[in-house]
Amino acid sequence: MSTETPSSRRAVEKRYYIAAAVGSILIVFAGFARTYYLKGFSTPLRSSSSYTSTAS
Repeated sequence: MSTETPSSRRAVEKRYYIAAAVGSILIVFAGFARTYYLKGFSTPLRSSSSYTSTAS
């Protein structure tokens, strides 16, 4: 038998999902930091027109 109340279980789940979301964001940032996010500090960023796709 569980001694947890539904509200405390919900609070634990909420903390877990928030931690998972923050962790995912940090992993993505760390993975792309040198090549994308922090690229502008060492060399100029590409123009926004280079990100668009031209389908003919």
